[in-house]
Order: sequence, then C-alpha cells, then structure tokens
Amino acid sequence: MMNLEILEQVFLGNRILDYLIALLILLMSLLFVKLAICAVIKHLKKFAEKTATTFDDFLAVVLEKVVLPGLYLSCIYLGLKTLKVPSAASGALNALQLAIITFFATRIVIMFLGYGLDVYLSKKQEDATLAHSLKGMFRVIKFIIWALAAVILLDNIGFRFLQ
Repeated sequence: MMNLEILEQVFLGNRILDYLIALLILLMSLLFVKLAICAVIKHLKKFAEKTATTFDDFLAVVLEKVVLPGLYLSCIYLGLKTLKVPSAASGALNALQLAIITFFATRIVIMFLGYGLDVYLSKKQEDATLAHSLKGMFRVIKFIIWALAAVILLDNIGFRFLQ
C-alpha cells in the first residue's frame, strides 16, 4: 500500500496533491484542445478542398496558427490558476493572460483585414500602383491596430492614460 501522507506535504504554499491536480488539469485541457481544435481543422481542410473559395482555407490557417497556440497558452494559465500563489503573482498571471488574449485577438483582426485586402487586390490585379498604395496603407493600419491593442491592454491592467 502506498503512503499517501506525501500528498499532504506543503511546498511553496500548496500541497503536493494541489500540484498534481494542477498538472492533471493542464494535461487534460491540453489534450482536449488538441483533439477538439485539430478535429475542427481537419474537417475544415477537408471541406476546403471541395470548395472554390479561399476563405475556408484562410479559416483553417487562422485556427492552426493563431487560435491553437493561444488556447495552449490559456491551458497553462488554467492549470496555474488552481494553485495558491501570492496576490502579486496572481495579478501578474492575470495580466499575462490578458496580454496573451490581446496579442492573439489582435493577430486575428489583422489577419482578417489582410485577407480582405488580398481578396480585393486579386480582383484589381491590373492596377499595380493601387496595390502598392494599399499595402503601404495597410502597414499604417496594422501599426494603429497594435497601438490601440496596447492601449486597451494597459488600460485593463490598470494604467490610466486620461484621468
């Protein structure tokens, strides 16, 4: 018979059992995300092969390159939130998760805008000057979106720009 007293040992404010539970939550959530999102991506790619549009291909790329990594990082957050940590560390962990969400949400918005621009430019192929101008403007728009995302993130973390 195994001695279960070791699970009650406290290390850095948490029992060994708490660490095992956090690890189990992390592993189960990673497994769920991997199975669920990969199944959706696989189904979407199979569907995309049957269609003439590129939007479904684009959605598969967004899921694979942006949503999946964002969810993986959120699984780590979920596992860590089950542990007792000092309030400063908890606040930092919350701010980090908010930064992760902001980063990936901003990437998704920019990817959708870029896709829309590419579709528009593919219909206006004969005008190279227009394409060059719009791509230059898109760089400025991306900068503005990232700056706005940074301001929103800092405001939500607690920095006040305007009183």
